[in-house]
Amino acid sequence: MKLIGVLLGLVDRLRGWFLPFGLFALVAVGIHAGSDRVDDLAYLLYNRIDGVVDRTLAGLLAWLGELFSIGPTRIEAWTFTLIELVDLDQKALLARWTALFVELGADLILAMPVFLGRREDHPWSRVWQHLRRDPTILRVVAPLSAGLAALSGLLVIARETQAGAFGALDRWVPAGVAGVGARCFAVAALGIVAARLAWPVVLAAGRWADLQAEQDVLENRSTARRRRRGWLTALVALPVTYLAAFEATPLWGTLRALFFG
Repeated sequence: MKLIGVLLGLVDRLRGWFLPFGLFALVAVGIHAGSDRVDDLAYLLYNRIDGVVDRTLAGLLAWLGELFSIGPTRIEAWTFTLIELVDLDQKALLARWTALFVELGADLILAMPVFLGRREDHPWSRVWQHLRRDPTILRVVAPLSAGLAALSGLLVIARETQAGAFGALDRWVPAGVAGVGARCFAVAALGIVAARLAWPVVLAAGRWADLQAEQDVLENRSTARRRRRGWLTALVALPVTYLAAFEATPLWGTLRALFFG
């Protein structure tokens, strides 16, 4: 019996060490899904900026050509040279780097709640009470961003589980049966990961944000300064996780495929 107690204690200690990495892995999967959409949006943005700059430069060169009586052939050559300074490949590369930096920034922002907010002695009822009484940006956006990231990661895992299970079952049973079995595996994975990882991520983020707000009160920070805490999370993590949950995954399409085929 003593040996069993020691083994159970060791397992619980190992769980305490590795669980935060599992929670963060779920968040990172969701953020990575959102970064693909950030890549697309960044490319569109840079393409539009480049178009505006090209038109402005073309108009400026045309005006200079008329002012200094420069031939239209030379003006066209200069315009073409300036336009070609930034080509499609360079804009695509810049968009990928932008998505990478945004993804890493969101990972860093949400890593702190996951690793530092798992305090069981800080009940969620207390977090909710403080949120209603003294809302701050961080108290709102930290659990919301973490929840959206966890939701996106959850859907990615369920979708990959469905695809993997169908590929394995399709070898042994008819395609219709394999499809139903794959959806069952995916729904089971959805429920298990939601209960064991996704919900704890939201709780950890809420606790961490509440602890930060309480620390600001103890340090006698002004109300305006306290309530502004979390603006970086709102500007970086929240948009990425929103894109991940509602556009990159997407939520309703994935759930419809899981439950209705």
